[in-house]
Amino acid sequence: MKSFFYTSSLLFLLACVALIPVSCDNDQLPEVEEPEFCDTLEVSYQLNIRPIVETYCAYSGCHDGSSPGVYLSYEGMLPNLNSGQVRERTVNTRDMPPSYANAGLEELPPAEFEMMQCWLEQGFPEQ
Repeated sequence: MKSFFYTSSLLFLLACVALIPVSCDNDQLPEVEEPEFCDTLEVSYQLNIRPIVETYCAYSGCHDGSSPGVYLSYEGMLPNLNSGQVRERTVNTRDMPPSYANAGLEELPPAEFEMMQCWLEQGFPEQ
């Protein structure tokens, strides 16, 4: 009887181990491709990006002087734009805006994300 118990326990344990994935290859975001319309779209901070930044980045408690980077103006964003930090956090790792952001959004809506991506690809013009 003990032999049956040990054998069935061992088989059950082996079955459970077999179900555990050997490795995880989904721990990275898919590579971000530039939208095709970026070639023809003229994007600037003043025309397109400022409202996005005011809504999702530079609101009370975040990038308004109370956290790293003061995004209340183009000049305030420029150091983080030049260093690539805005692109890294917004486009590459997509962890901005954070889950506690204004309106509770955990990511930029698709249209705003693509607009931001085009603007960064075009060298983040102000006007």
